[in-house]
Formats: sequence, C-alpha cells, structure tokens
Amino acid sequence: MNNNLTKYKFKTIYSNNEEVTEFYSNALRFAKLYKRVSAYFSNGIFKYLKKGLHEFINNDGYIQLILSMDLDKEVFEEINKGYLLKEEKVFQLMNKKSILEELSKICEESEISLFSYLIAIGKMDVKIGYKEKGIVHSKFGCISDGINNLVYIGSNNFTGNAVDNNDETFQVTIDWDSPSKRELSTVNELNVLFDKYWNNAKDDVITIDLPDPILTEMFDKIDYNSLKKYKDNLDYIRFDIKNKQIIITSNKNLIEIMTYKNIGSYSSFVKFESNSATFDNILSSEEMLRLYNLMKKVCRNLNINYYKTLAASKYFELHTRDYEELYIKGQCIKTDGYLKSEEFKNYKEHINKVVKRSLVDQQVVGASHIIEMQKSLNFSVPGSGKTATVIGAFEYLNSLPITDKRYVDKLLVIGPINCAKSWRDEYKLVSKYSKEHSALNIIGAGSKSDKIDVLLHDYPTSRLIIINYELIPTIKNELIKLVNDRTFIVFDEIHRIKNTSSMKYEALKEIVFNAKYRVALTGTPLPNGYIDLYNIISLLHDDYTQNYFQMFHSNLKSDDSIFKKTGVQNLELNKLLYPFYIRVTKDDLNIPRPNDDNLILVPTNNKEKDVLSYVLKNYDGSFDRMIKLEQIGCVPFKCYEVSGTKDYFSIKNEIKIEDYMTSKLHKFLNIVLKNNRKCVVWCQFVDTIHIVTKLLIANNIKAKAIYGATEQDDRDKIIEDFNFTNNVDVIVTNPATLAESVSLHKACHDAHYLELNYNLYQYLQSRDRIHRLGLKPDDKTNYYIYINMYYDDLNKNIDMKIYNALGIKEDRMKTSIERGNFLFGSDSDIDVSI
Repeated sequence: MNNNLTKYKFKTIYSNNEEVTEFYSNALRFAKLYKRVSAYFSNGIFKYLKKGLHEFINNDGYIQLILSMDLDKEVFEEINKGYLLKEEKVFQLMNKKSILEELSKICEESEISLFSYLIAIGKMDVKIGYKEKGIVHSKFGCISDGINNLVYIGSNNFTGNAVDNNDETFQVTIDWDSPSKRELSTVNELNVLFDKYWNNAKDDVITIDLPDPILTEMFDKIDYNSLKKYKDNLDYIRFDIKNKQIIITSNKNLIEIMTYKNIGSYSSFVKFESNSATFDNILSSEEMLRLYNLMKKVCRNLNINYYKTLAASKYFELHTRDYEELYIKGQCIKTDGYLKSEEFKNYKEHINKVVKRSLVDQQVVGASHIIEMQKSLNFSVPGSGKTATVIGAFEYLNSLPITDKRYVDKLLVIGPINCAKSWRDEYKLVSKYSKEHSALNIIGAGSKSDKIDVLLHDYPTSRLIIINYELIPTIKNELIKLVNDRTFIVFDEIHRIKNTSSMKYEALKEIVFNAKYRVALTGTPLPNGYIDLYNIISLLHDDYTQNYFQMFHSNLKSDDSIFKKTGVQNLELNKLLYPFYIRVTKDDLNIPRPNDDNLILVPTNNKEKDVLSYVLKNYDGSFDRMIKLEQIGCVPFKCYEVSGTKDYFSIKNEIKIEDYMTSKLHKFLNIVLKNNRKCVVWCQFVDTIHIVTKLLIANNIKAKAIYGATEQDDRDKIIEDFNFTNNVDVIVTNPATLAESVSLHKACHDAHYLELNYNLYQYLQSRDRIHRLGLKPDDKTNYYIYINMYYDDLNKNIDMKIYNALGIKEDRMKTSIERGNFLFGSDSDIDVSI
C-alpha cells in the first residue's frame, strides 16, 4: 500500500481545471480517508477523481460525503441504488483484485454507476445535512492517510460543473512539513467540524443517515412526487435510539399498539407525545433489543412497515454481543493448542508487520484476546510486557481498513500518575508511528483549563493519549464528546478504582460507554474479595456484568463473607470469568529466574535492643506497634515519643550522617560499596529515604530519592538518567511511589529491601521493576533482604516474620491462579504476631 500524503508536494492554492484534477488525483492516491461537505453535488465530479480512485480503493480508502437537501432526483436514486446493492450483498464475495477490476471498468463507462458502486462495496457513505431555514452551504474537505492530514476549503461545490465552468479557488492546509500552530488548528478544527456534521452533533443542522425509507417531514422539502406518494401511503413504525433512550415514531396510533401482548409490559417506561413514544429507564441493552424484536413481531402481524434507524443499528452493534460465543472463543484462545492454530499464526504475522519491535508468542496471544473479545482483562504478572501487548493490538486494529468495523484510531490510556513514562517509552519502541505522532500526555503540571485546551486541540491528531485517574472527573464532559467507537480504552493498574460510588468510577462509566475496545490491566488478583472485581468487570462489560455474569453487590458481599469464613470460592463465577481474562507468567515468557534471595542477617547492638524493648513495652495497639517495629532498623529515633521535639527529629539538609547510622544501614552501605553496581533501594518511610540518600551521597555514590512529593517531571528525569546515563547510580524510593509502571531492568539487576510491610501487591510489584521481559538469558537478578537480628531464633524477628508472611501469601496467590480462581485465601492463619 502507498498511503503516505507526505510523498506529494501539495500547493497552497488550486484554481483551475488542471490543478484541481492534479490535486484530487494525488490526494486520493496517497490517502485512506476522504471526508467532504458540499452544498451541491453531481456525478460529474467523478471524472476529476478517477485518476486517484484506483489507488485510493487499493489503500482500503473510505469516503464520507455530506450533502445538502438540494439534490437532483438522479443523484438521490443513485444513492438508494448503491445502498440497495450493499444490503443485498451483491459484491460481498468479491476479492480486492476483482473489486479493482470492476472499478476500472466502471470508470471507463459512467460516472453515475461509479457513485452507486462505491456505496455498494462499502467504500462510501452519504448523509444529508438539513437546515429548517436555508441549506447546508459549507464547502470543505478533509483527507488523511491515517497519520498525516490535509484540509481544503473554498467556494467550489462537489460538482463537475463547478470545476468545468466556474472560476473558483480552494486553499489547502497540511499538518506536516513544520506546520505552524495556526495550520495545526485549522486541520483540527475542520476535522472536528466535519465529525460534528457526520454525528448529528452540530447545533443548527440535522444530519440524516441514508438510506432512510421515510425521511418524515424532510421529504416535504424535496419535490420528488414519487417519494411523497410513497411516504403518504405507507404505514410505518421507526425505531431509534438516542442518548440511551428508545424513540419510536409512527403515522399509526402508538398508544393502541402499546396495548399488544408483551409490549404492554413496557408501558410504565413510555411517554407519548404526538406521533412518537419515548422509553426511559430501560438501562439494559439486551432489554432494548428485546423490545425492538417484540415491536417487529407486532408490526409483522399488523402488516406495518417497521425499521430501525442507522443510529439504533449502530447502538445494538456496539452494545449487544453473544456472550456464550465469547465464552467459547475465550476458552479457545487460552488453550495450549491455540499457539498452533492458523488464527494465531495470522495474528502473529499481521501484528509483527505493523509494529517496530516484534511481540513474543505470549504477547501475541494477549493481543489476540483483546482483538477477539473486545473487552479483555489482562492481569499478567508485572514485567510480562502488557504495555507492548496492548500497543500491538492497537496497531493491528489501526492497520485495518477504515470501513472495517473493528478499526480504531485512538489509544486512550487512563492510569496512575506515574504511568505516562512507561507508555511513552514503550510506544517509541513498539509503534512505527511514534516519531510522526508522539504521545499526548495530559498528566503533569498545568491548570484544569490548560489541560482541557491541550486535550481539545491535540486530541484529533493524536494516536496515544495518556490521562491519570485523578483528572478524569475534571475533564469528563470533554472526554465524553471525544471518545467514540474508534477509541481503544486502556485502564492501567485498574485496581486503583475500587469504589463504585466514587466520582472517578462514575465518570469513567460515562466516558467509556461508546468505546468498543476496552482493556483493563493489573498485575494482581483481588485480595480484598469479589466486591473489588465488580468495579473492573462493570467498566469493561457494562450491563452484562449483571445480565451475564450475574454480579450484584449484595451477592458479591455474601460470596466474600462465605469465603472469609470457609475458604469456599464462588466456583460458578470463577468459571464464567475464566475465558474473559488472560494471564501470562514469567515462566511462559522464559524470563530468567532471579537468584535466591540474599537474606542479610544484621546483628543488633544493645542500644537497638533497648529500642525494641521500649516499643514492646509502650505500644499496645498492634498497628502502632507494627509501624514502630518497622522503623527500628533505619529510623529508630521515630520510635520515641518525645514531647515538643518534632523539629529535632526532622531530617534537615545539613546533618551529621554518623548520628543516624544503625547496624542495618552500616551493613547495607558496605554491601553497596563492595558490589559497586547500580541498584534500587526500597524503604517504607520518607525519613528513611532521606537518610539513605544522604548516606550514599556522603560516600560518593550518585544517589537520588523518589517519593510522593517528587514532581513527575523530576521523577522521569531521575529514571531516565538512571537507565541511560551514569549520572545516577542508585534510586532510593518506596513501593507506594514507584512499585508500578516503571522499568529499571535494563540498567539495574540489584534491589535492596531495608524495610518491609505486609502489603503483598506493592512488594511483588517492586520486585518486578528489575525482573521483567527483556532480560538476557545470562542476566542475574539479585534481591537483598535485610533482617535485624534481635533474637537468636531467626523466625522470631519481626523482619523475618514479615518476609515469611509475604512468601506464604505469594505461594497461595500463585496456586490459586493456576486453578483459575480469583481469591487466594485468608491471612488469618499467617503468623503476624509482634
């Protein structure tokens, strides 16, 4: 294919026949999408399009045409003829070669036949723009190769006569070749304006989808006697869906029809007005489809013409799916035999053709699951390449013809604040288009209005858009307008969304409603129970959460209660969910296993043992005592309650580091100096982070701290320097800040744990920062766990108790996952006594 508009040098102004022919020929040759609005139209325009049309169709090109109501009868009949041929699937079995041969033949014979042929083969759609006063008189076009865009605007109509006889001019603007902000704005705004026309979202214009058997009162504006007669003599019922409401219009008595058996059960939802009926509060898409089918049956019995609008057809296409078929499909993808299937081989070949860095087999399986299932939960282990898997699936879907119902053009990633860097980095490595279209990152500094301005301005020409969860309620209204069925939604670290009554959850539900492709990513099962699972499934599957999976809050709370008491899981729900998620382990990817953990046993001195005695004596509450015991090893001064000495214990810029040295820190420093390798140091407390960083710097080690208060830009700079320069050798951080969405494995293979707590998820995530897909077979990953020895019995020491408890939880989690379960057991039998 040859779709690259930048290969031709377009002029700024076109004003005569030869120039216009040249423009259309070259623009279509290198394009795959042509959007045009014109007040007037004639088939004669095709003699100027013919030269580039063959290449355009070969590039899987697609034309969207919006015309005014002022149409010739001949044109209107050609439109209807084209849609009739399309409905009858006359050309459905033709391959591309045959389609192009037929196109060449028609181009030699008749412009009129060419118009209907393009509609019939699915390469053109036409809509009518209507104004109650006046006509739609806009005259502009938008042409795209999928990456680069041009727009043109001028006085010329889309007719042969306008080009042949009129003295008219149009101006072309492109978004490549060092465009100015004004030029980019022109391209964006005209594309947005066209989409408003096309989606019937322009305030003063009604856009009518074609074909429409009855244009209701619109037909009165067109003086086609045969069509008026057809309208006046036809009994009809028209089924439409708008803003999740069913709207039925008819020239029959709808109140009388609503009394028929079965339909009458919906009477409590309906409001009658003139010749229409509006149904409110039918929230289930399946229920809407059931009502449509009931009305269809009644109309057939009463010999009333019944049809649904294009909007209703698209609604059902987007929001109703056969979940029994999906269940079978998901099971098939997760079998060992899938890797040997022709479907897998085709996906692997196609995906790896459209990406810059090939995916490994298990990533292709994950991408296949996304493409086939459309709503996919991926909780593969951290470091297994989930980000690349998603980008691979997106690039596959984006490479499809625009007319393909699976085609998408936007990858919208919603995640935690620190996810932006990993998505930007992976996009650069995997996508072939990352240079032409860099990621649009809305995370970071800037006011609400600034972020909205950037979003609205840059979204139309962006492919990858990254937004953090916290921002979602603020820009909900803007995103609702931007997200459509060509938007691929990613919920990164989906476990961050827990509360279904939160503003974030409610906003997300509205934003993603019209997105066909949705993927939820998380590296862990759900330790807090089935109730946490509801949030994930409902953001993916809408009302099928209840209708298919039978997931209701009250039931899930009951399931969680039973599990906590008995350990019995909801096996039926586990089975239902199994085909709808994918999980890849590190063993699946042949990631070299890490070395056994290095348990560094640290003898404690009498002073440190005195601190332990003080804590055990003065802190009875288990939580307070636990915090103090975690602090002993590195910040023992935090264990004493000394009134009025808060400033004394704060870590200032100028300190004597020897005053803060403990046995654990002394041991740690010796090992780091001896190893002389890049490493990441994991702490729990900010004071510890400060002390360790200063300790390392004082010993001529290039260390940087990252914690909650570190600005995102500073975090990214530190990580960049750590990974790719010698400016940073050690990162000192905590799991709450850096355990997610960061890759450090290319530069670093050592991690030191100075402080631990019982949070298994953060612990496992932190370990995976240096143990990920991309390691070489001979790379050795090392973990150093520091255990303060207060007692001779190793397992009696608090650091060891926490470490053992985390190990038990991890084993239970892995065992549960292998069985296809979501929960992995109660902690009640794990020794956490202190």
